[in-house]
Amino acid sequence: MTLARVLIAQEKRGLVDGSIHDAKELLERLLQAAEEGRRMGSVIEISALLALAHAAQGNIPWLSRLWSVL
Repeated sequence: MTLARVLIAQEKRGLVDGSIHDAKELLERLLQAAEEGRRMGSVIEISALLALAHAAQGNIPWLSRLWSVL
């Protein structure tokens, strides 16, 4: 999850183009594994990071998915 945070920060600061896409792919894989392992703390944390990644892209409506998980 630390790598995803770094990638999101890079995108927000305009340092690396496309890093947000990499972060979202990583987080989606981590989310699937956390859900399969029933690690709810991780599911919540990963979902929050996904929300930040989408918000960094201006994709705010995606946040409704986060609320459905919580």
